[in-house]
Amino acid sequence: MKFMDEEISGYLGQILQRIDSYHNEIYHFPDNYEKDIYYDMPLGMYSKLTGEGIIKAIFGSTSTYDHHSMGINVIPGGKPGTCQRDLVVAIGYRDGVEKRIFQAMEHISVKCRSETQNVIFIALKWDFSIWLEHVHAFRMNQVKVYLCIPSLGHSRIC
Repeated sequence: MKFMDEEISGYLGQILQRIDSYHNEIYHFPDNYEKDIYYDMPLGMYSKLTGEGIIKAIFGSTSTYDHHSMGINVIPGGKPGTCQRDLVVAIGYRDGVEKRIFQAMEHISVKCRSETQNVIFIALKWDFSIWLEHVHAFRMNQVKVYLCIPSLGHSRIC
């Protein structure tokens, strides 16, 4: 898999392919539902509006997979354990973008300093003005950051 001119291989490439395959599922709503009318959606669709729902849809139920053995840490819903090279952060429609960025910053700066090399944000919503306020923390920790917005694709943003 390629991001711009950079070849992405190994488990990081597999994660990105998994996210691509999830894209159709995120945006598959029955004709009689509008994406922004959350209270009227069946529970299964409602759960996709949160980071937890996105993580479960991509990687399976947290009770049925061990993300550490997969070589990743996840936010939200990750269980404490060993630090991994890759961090996947999911931001649903109902989640705060800045909150998730802060959680990722704490992970790379405190919890797993010098061990996390890649951060992948899977975002159903994103705010570049908030990102620009905090990008320095990721640069200081020399972490590569990818933004994946389903239906728009991915790009490296740091």
